[in-house]
Amino acid sequence: MYRLSNGAKSILLLLFSIISFISIQQVGLANDPIASIGNPRPEKFAFIDDNTIVQVVPTHFQIVNTDTGNIIDEFGRITAFYDVWFSEDGSHIVNVDYSRDTKEYTINVWDANKREIINGWKIENRLSHVALSATQPVLAAAQDDEISIWNWQTGEKIGKMIGERLPTERCNISTCRSPPRTFDMVFSQDGQFLFVGSMRPKIEIWHVESRQLVGYVGEHIGNWVEGIEISPDGKLIASIEKALARVYVWSLETKKLIWTEKNGNDYISEIEFSPDSQHLYVATHTVGLRKIGTDPWTGWDDTVRIWDAKLGQLIDAFNTEFKYLSTIELSPNGKTILLKYNDAVVLYDISQNSIISEWSNFINSRFGEVELSPAGETVVAVSAAYIKTWDVDSEQMKLLISAQDYEFDGLAISPDSKLFAVGKDPFLEIRDIRTGRVVTTFEHRISSPRYISYSPTGQRIGVLPLRREILVLNTKNPKFVQRLEIGLGIENPSYNGIAFSESDKYLAVTCYSYVDHIKKNYLLLWKRNNNTFTLQSEIKLPEGYFAPVFTTLGETTLVAVSDRNETMIFKLLNKGIQQISVLDASYTVQFTQDSRYLLSNDDDNFQIWDWNRNRKINHQQYPYVISLSKSGSAILSYNENGQYQVWDISHLVSNLPYAVDPIDKKYVTLGSIKLNQLLQNYPNPFNPETWIPFKLAEDSEVSIDIFNSTGVLIRSISQGTMKAGDHSSQSKAIHWDGKNNNGEPVSSGVYFYTINAGNFTATRKMMITK
Repeated sequence: MYRLSNGAKSILLLLFSIISFISIQQVGLANDPIASIGNPRPEKFAFIDDNTIVQVVPTHFQIVNTDTGNIIDEFGRITAFYDVWFSEDGSHIVNVDYSRDTKEYTINVWDANKREIINGWKIENRLSHVALSATQPVLAAAQDDEISIWNWQTGEKIGKMIGERLPTERCNISTCRSPPRTFDMVFSQDGQFLFVGSMRPKIEIWHVESRQLVGYVGEHIGNWVEGIEISPDGKLIASIEKALARVYVWSLETKKLIWTEKNGNDYISEIEFSPDSQHLYVATHTVGLRKIGTDPWTGWDDTVRIWDAKLGQLIDAFNTEFKYLSTIELSPNGKTILLKYNDAVVLYDISQNSIISEWSNFINSRFGEVELSPAGETVVAVSAAYIKTWDVDSEQMKLLISAQDYEFDGLAISPDSKLFAVGKDPFLEIRDIRTGRVVTTFEHRISSPRYISYSPTGQRIGVLPLRREILVLNTKNPKFVQRLEIGLGIENPSYNGIAFSESDKYLAVTCYSYVDHIKKNYLLLWKRNNNTFTLQSEIKLPEGYFAPVFTTLGETTLVAVSDRNETMIFKLLNKGIQQISVLDASYTVQFTQDSRYLLSNDDDNFQIWDWNRNRKINHQQYPYVISLSKSGSAILSYNENGQYQVWDISHLVSNLPYAVDPIDKKYVTLGSIKLNQLLQNYPNPFNPETWIPFKLAEDSEVSIDIFNSTGVLIRSISQGTMKAGDHSSQSKAIHWDGKNNNGEPVSSGVYFYTINAGNFTATRKMMITK
């Protein structure tokens, strides 16, 4: 036998360490994205001078020239975007960061002109509002029912104001779900007083140095004060009731009301005095819309109204084609105004009553759908008011399509990547993905098509509207529609997703409904006969699941459904459906084209599963997948900066290890069980019964012990010897009827169940609700 010398062993160990280190680095780091779609999403901004703004994006700050729209500089780092406030002149920024590690909040004060942090200090709770004094380095920070005063240069806490911001009769101690909070605060021009609008109908006046409440300004007619603004000359203070769309203007000298008016019919988002104190600008945000039949929506009110600040007369009003106005900011000279909408930021010339420039190259991820085309060439984003598309190769925005006075909802891209379907109430449209032109409008009224799915052949579109009906439309015959029937036992279902199998043979829907306050989850399956789908199976699921995913392996059709913890795979039979596997994978995206692997998300990262063997494939890390190309070679993900990124993973898919098992093998339980596993019980929460699933690597004596929250054993269930395999189906899992060892029903609460199988033991938590 050949033996290595100690020196040779050392060299080999060193080489092994180097190779292992390199391998680990390669596995841990993903390639750069092949495209970044859209600019970072703007959140807030303030003018520094007439042509320069400081802007907040989700991870940092930007200095932007409003004449050109160019970014002059970028600085800072926001580790967790909780909120940001500006000084009146935009020269200082206050932001609050939250550390998940230390569970602490940090107040950071920045100098926007120098692009540097001035000071930072720790606080215990999140802030609801911050105001900065214009005359001294003092800031007021609202936390729950108190306001703290800080010297922001030193971080020293000067004191706090307590005692007056108590719940009003509208929200007393017993009925308030959350602590009373401050809506708005502003310092007087000389910095001596702090004006506070909170859950009271009056504006509070606090003396800053003594931190004493010294009086009130007026009293609102209806609601509490939700926003306040002091005129630059220090003579007037304006306040608003947002939901009631009412504006008040008071004299600071007499504390008396000068005028009050209703400002349009919708929600007031912000108010601001002109630099000369002569005008008050009031912005509204559309909330309530009305429509009759197929007519456009009425009630749009994303408008800026200009009021005479002293007389209360409406002087002018203006708006743009964009919808949902959330923020306004006047330039120091009062000639221009920045308008922030859900889908764009607009610089507006007030005197010329016209748009100077607009910035819309960002994705409004909060209010819509985003998909990567099956060919991986185009990104389509749909919000209520706009459709936007980007070319992946050039990273350029190609289309900006307004819904005008309608609203868009839902999105599905055709299998050939040439068309996309989108709801434009009350109809469904098919548009050309390159030009945006409407190709087809279906004649059937469809209310808010939240989920839309193209079939693999492109001949059908499945739609789940809010009216709780399931529709199948035919792209070749727009006049044809089938409304699918569901079982009588599923009352008022809410849908999670819809999908077609290969050749449009099957259609599956995941949904849930509540019966006696208990949530029940279902997988519904229809089979196509010529042009008509017939209900074939209704399967109860243990948890609420996302959209179903199909694949075809040989002559067998499989469907996978996933929740946040696991994925269940079913085999479709001629008459019914059979569960064949349960994986620890969460949120399945799709199968690979050869059907051997499952692409999913888990722990905020993209994962590849060999579902036949229930094992995860090690590979380079990629972010959480939002959308995936048909071939599985490109993924679309969302980054913390508010951008979408496209990643090429073709090398991963092409280099996957393939199974040697024959494709047409007999299905009993897919893959041999390599490890014992205790799975989550279903349903959970439950009342009165539940099933406990598990997997066995070998034949074992199996028992389940159930404990209450204090660790007391309340029930033992012995099953004797059980065969190796997957015991996750209801027929094989262990049943518990919710009773103790004496046959008495146990009370509501948290319980723990422990499996004992040979030398294997594991514990999970469950809950009974009655």
